[in-house]
Order: sequence, then C-alpha cells, then structure tokens
Amino acid sequence: MSQNDNYINSFIDHLKNELRLSLNTVVAYRQDLSELKDFISSKPLVIVNSKDMALHFKKLFQEGKNTRTINRKLSSLRKFYNFLLAKKIITCNPTDKIKSPKNQKTLPKVLDVDQIAALLNQQLTSPISIRDHAIFELIYSSGLRVSETVNINLNDINLSDQTVRVTGKGNKMRVLPVGTHAKVAIEKWQKERAIIANDNEFALFVSMLGKRLTVRSVQKRIKRWGLSIGQNISPHVLRHSFATHMLESSKDLRLVQDLLGHES
Repeated sequence: MSQNDNYINSFIDHLKNELRLSLNTVVAYRQDLSELKDFISSKPLVIVNSKDMALHFKKLFQEGKNTRTINRKLSSLRKFYNFLLAKKIITCNPTDKIKSPKNQKTLPKVLDVDQIAALLNQQLTSPISIRDHAIFELIYSSGLRVSETVNINLNDINLSDQTVRVTGKGNKMRVLPVGTHAKVAIEKWQKERAIIANDNEFALFVSMLGKRLTVRSVQKRIKRWGLSIGQNISPHVLRHSFATHMLESSKDLRLVQDLLGHES
C-alpha cells in the first residue's frame, strides 16, 4: 500500500469513527481523494501545492462538472488537508488559494401570454374557483409575492382607484396598480367572500372555513390549476411572468424593480 493510500485511509477512519459520517458521505470523500491521487499520479499527496490543486480543478471544469459538484469536491479536499495540518503532517493547506465557484443561477420559468390566458380563462364553477381566479389575476396583475397576497386585508384593496397596498420583505410597504381583469375578478370574489368569511376575519382571501389562506394553500391551488393546462406552475412563475411581460412592453427596468419591491 502506498503512502498516499495510508493518508487517505487514515482520514477515512477519522470520518467514520470520530465524526461518524454516513456511509454515502464517506464514500464520496474517498472518491474525491482518489480522483486527486490519480491526477497527481505518483506525486505524494503531502507535497501537492496550490498550482497542482488549481490544475486539478481546471480539469474537473473541462470535464463538465457543475459548480455544485466542484464545490463539494473542494470541500472534501479542504477537509482532508486540514486533517493533515492538524496531524502536523503538512504545514499549509494547498486548497486555501482555491476559490469556490459561485453556483449557477437559473432563471425562473416564464409563461407566455397564451399560457397566461389559458390559465386565467378557465371556467369558474364554484366559490373556490372564483377565489382562486381572483388570487391569480391579482398576483399576475400586480407582481405580488404569494406571502404578500395572503396578507392583504380588506382595507388594503381600493378598487375605485385600482390599487392595492402590500407589505413586502423588510416590512416595506408598496402601493401597486391593480389591472382591470384583476379588479373584476376581485369584485366577483368579494360577493362570495361576504357569505363565507368569518365575522372577525379581515383577510381579503379566505378558505372555505372562513379563515385567512396560508401560503401553502395558494401554492397547492395554483399548482392544481397549472396541471389542468399541462403546466407545472408556482406563484413565483406568475410573478416572474408579470415582470417579464412588463419589461418587454415598457422597457423600464427601474419601474419593474419598484413594482416587484426589489432592492436590485
């Protein structure tokens, strides 16, 4: 057995017996160390330097490894060399100069105008469908977060001047325009709400038990509506679709930023 294998086995024993990590985690650590060992060939692990490490991760990038995988492997090697440092086998960690790559961000899904129409033009056959339709119209019309939507009270909505007052992140208040389709949908819902809502309930949107809706219940309802048109939809998809369509029509990034309540 090579000296490199001895170092790796000693580290693996530490993970299993002292840190008591799961078998899958230990296997992943061993695989990451084996990859490095294969890359440096016969070179001892204890004299690997930052240049060797940089070349190793460059190769992983060239092989098409994603940023999450790269970060996990970097974490594995960093812990291994910290272990050798603690044992006074080495005097510096060769991973210290390797920066963790930022995880790639994927843009949220956006519905096109026809998909939005298909979602919002479904037949309304019950009080719950009338309520859902009003919620979805308002989220899309005003670019609301689902948490902002469920927290709207009756005195926050002003249909005469078509505005809604919401409290967003950091307790920042915004007064937003309400589109004509959303206004009509809310007026229709308010007639149903007057029958359903509890006497002491101030929420605009309530459940069939007369109480304020939860974020989770709205997420479930919009997912159900989305599946009826063959789409996997969340409230954030509606909000992002609003932002995209608004930006396409107005070309005013600052306006969209203000409507969404974003700092940047």
